[in-house]
Amino acid sequence: MQAPCIAEASDVPLLAASLAAAFAGYPLTEWVVLPDARHTQRRRAYFEIFLDHGVAHGEVLCPTDRSAAAIWYPPAGWNASLATLLVRLPRLARATGWRNLASRLTQLARLAAHHPGDPHWYLEVIGTRPDAQGRGTGSLLLEAGLARARADGVGAYLMTSSAAAIPFYSAHGFVVREEFAIHRGPTCWCLWHDR
Repeated sequence: MQAPCIAEASDVPLLAASLAAAFAGYPLTEWVVLPDARHTQRRRAYFEIFLDHGVAHGEVLCPTDRSAAAIWYPPAGWNASLATLLVRLPRLARATGWRNLASRLTQLARLAAHHPGDPHWYLEVIGTRPDAQGRGTGSLLLEAGLARARADGVGAYLMTSSAAAIPFYSAHGFVVREEFAIHRGPTCWCLWHDR
């Protein structure tokens, strides 16, 4: 398998479609994104927000066919500024619905409090379109980010709301550090990979 590419802004629409398909049924995404007739489009718009920010401030890794993506942030690069959050608000509201925006933002902000204090690379999102799963793409994108963490001499961190995903991450050296439930939302697990 080829080394992953670093995505550019022009890749965002295709990658957002891949992530939207990959995260259909994912507890945290389903909790955030308004479950109405436009749910699939809202889910795609939700991932466009993350991808735009990742391309601008982190590193978005993907295969050449853009069937998967991993959004990685270097140490201290994951936390969005207030200005960035304000710019994202209208787009986020389109994903959550205006009525749910405040409660979703409050809970998402609480997720940030679970980040470890140690320097780390942060894997915000990783997913592969269902028809492309089982080919090792996710492992390739995960290991490429871990290589960056090792080169920097720091750990790596991620959060998941899928208990079924934990064995995949464990096979790559991640360990569960914490489990918690979002208020009126899914259970999440914080995973750490030592340097």
